[in-house]
Amino acid sequence: MREVVEIIDGIHGYELLPDFQYLDLLEYENGPESVLAVQFSKNDGTNDGGRVNWSMLLNSMTGPGCPWQGDGFFLPSQDLINAYQTDADGLPLFDYQSRPDYGVVKFDENDNNIYRLDNVDGNVDPRLDFVTGRPTIRYKTYGVSPCGLWVRNRDAYGYNNTKRFWLSPESADANQGWPWGASALNWQIIRYADLLLYKAEALIEIGGADNLDEARRLINRVRDRAAKSAYVKDFNDPSRYAANYKIALYPEGGWTQDYARQALRTEMRLEKAMEGERFYDLVRWGIAKEVMNNYFRAEKDNRIYYQNASFETGYEYFPVPVAQYNFSGGIYVQNPGYPSF
Repeated sequence: MREVVEIIDGIHGYELLPDFQYLDLLEYENGPESVLAVQFSKNDGTNDGGRVNWSMLLNSMTGPGCPWQGDGFFLPSQDLINAYQTDADGLPLFDYQSRPDYGVVKFDENDNNIYRLDNVDGNVDPRLDFVTGRPTIRYKTYGVSPCGLWVRNRDAYGYNNTKRFWLSPESADANQGWPWGASALNWQIIRYADLLLYKAEALIEIGGADNLDEARRLINRVRDRAAKSAYVKDFNDPSRYAANYKIALYPEGGWTQDYARQALRTEMRLEKAMEGERFYDLVRWGIAKEVMNNYFRAEKDNRIYYQNASFETGYEYFPVPVAQYNFSGGIYVQNPGYPSF
């Protein structure tokens, strides 16, 4: 615990990278934000050209104009796209699910290869286009528009893909052939932003004016980094941003424990999107059923396979192993949904 506190306090040299998008560049992968990461390498003399990150193979994009021909898994939902909307002050819209979908793809009536994004007049957090690859918006530094054809089955899965844990397709550090999209880019397990948000969560649950205010400052550090990152530019007009980006820090006014808890949980979703940890956060907070079923209701109009989906509690946790249960001498209680031994 002392070491964690020292890391957060900057004693060991850890800090946020100055730009969110540096998280997916090789030159910064073992930088000050990386606390724990799975290491990968390329061109190191081993078989297949190195110990590259093969885990991204099935997730790589596919289709005309894309140099990779993967299977296109690991796609962001429309609900996630919607969650990045912000209000006139640049703060998250906690009621976004009651609003129309943001940035929906619309096609020309006479040509399905000509399309635009609809309902884009509102503000969005700039991390939307740091995290997700959306049609008509530049994909990192690649010179070809990431059209919906980059998704394997756009009728089923939509048109958006992910930018997290990828290098830009034209990068010399990214595989141009098999395995598609592989590189030496590390997989981050814990980064400094996580620790800031973990501490903020603990302070909010402890409560008290001083703790709540410190939590607000920690959350704002993460938001401030996003605000100061280089925003994505319009694909056809580099003098303009690709969207109406607006993000602001949380003010002191109205910062109650309930509001702070909602802000923290939203921040963890936006900052950590596509990192594979969201469900475990929902389980830890005890809100998995509520959030998952709200998600299914919001997504079912976009994705037919959610029409009859529902989530029931009881299997969020793994069972306690038999050996550990027996070693405890009756102290352990089996997790709900599993038979007692």
